[in-house]
Amino acid sequence: MVVFSRVLCYTVFNIKMSSINPGDELQPKRTEKNRRRMMITPIEFDKALSLSRPLFIDVRSESEFNEDHIPGAINIPLFNDEERALIGSVYKKQSPKQARQLGLKILSPKLPGLVYSVQSQGEGRQIILYCWRGGMRSLSLATVLDLMNTHVFRLNGGYKSFRRWIRSYFSQDNFPFQVVVLHGLTGTGKTNIIKKLAERGVPVLDLEGLAGHRGSVFGSVGLPEQPTQKHFESLIWRECHKFKSNDYLVVECESKRIGKLVLPTLLFNEMKAGRHILLYDTLEHRINRIIREYQVDKNREELAKTLGNLEKNLGVKKVKEWQSLIMEEKTYSVLKMLLVKYYDLLYKYPDHPSAKYELSLSSVDENQAANVIT
Repeated sequence: MVVFSRVLCYTVFNIKMSSINPGDELQPKRTEKNRRRMMITPIEFDKALSLSRPLFIDVRSESEFNEDHIPGAINIPLFNDEERALIGSVYKKQSPKQARQLGLKILSPKLPGLVYSVQSQGEGRQIILYCWRGGMRSLSLATVLDLMNTHVFRLNGGYKSFRRWIRSYFSQDNFPFQVVVLHGLTGTGKTNIIKKLAERGVPVLDLEGLAGHRGSVFGSVGLPEQPTQKHFESLIWRECHKFKSNDYLVVECESKRIGKLVLPTLLFNEMKAGRHILLYDTLEHRINRIIREYQVDKNREELAKTLGNLEKNLGVKKVKEWQSLIMEEKTYSVLKMLLVKYYDLLYKYPDHPSAKYELSLSSVDENQAANVIT
């Protein structure tokens, strides 16, 4: 522990040991004889992507990680949210030096556990550490790992460089894929067919899956909270990067907004200009499909509650009536009215083959429809 503390003091925090332990003035001399080769390699994000088995380790606090992170990264925070806030407060109200001293005091007891976590989870992988902007947090842990003869990469610019990469990707003039778009009335099985195409190795963007929302008034029912806008964009980039050797992607038709999230303009414009396939099915099949997908019996109260979002469109009286019917287990009737009187009129898709689309497919048999598209 003493060795770890000294290393952090001299090489990272730039604090003399005497400021923490009075009387201890030992300062190692960096001569050619005792100089050791550092095993910390700076790396740009695009170079990191070309490594054979990269593992990104995000050393930021849990809330920073949850807001957005490099897809696939694991979180091994040096400081949790509370500790980070405390250090920040000392930095602003007292001095940078005292903040560094506090950081050292908090971090030192954690170092063995942090090193073990990195070494165990990164075994056989190329480890890339990053923090907010490639500063003190990633350097601290990288320095200690270097002492333990563990080679690591350190991402130049940290998370901020990754975020610049994402913004640049969605700001290019042309989307690198032709987009094939599945259209159809609510309940025609578009999402199911997207998943079946993925199982067959077709390059797909499951936008509703990435957004954690089904895109309708009931879109959030039974699902966890949606990701942040930043992380949604990161997830879309991840899927695009995964299929970079393909020249097309298949997506489900979506409005620009999915729940609280917004599609990147570059992708949305390419969806409008892409190739278009129509899926159609009978009203009865569509209703039964919705009942299965939304697990009505498990989520009856949540379904009734979210129906309240349509009060402006349908009127308070009608929505209250339908909510009561849902709680009375008359969901089939409510869904039938909701489709016929609202969603079908809103989207105006044909419920039969149409020459307006390059291909029209019945989705009665979802597997057969997926086979045709494949």
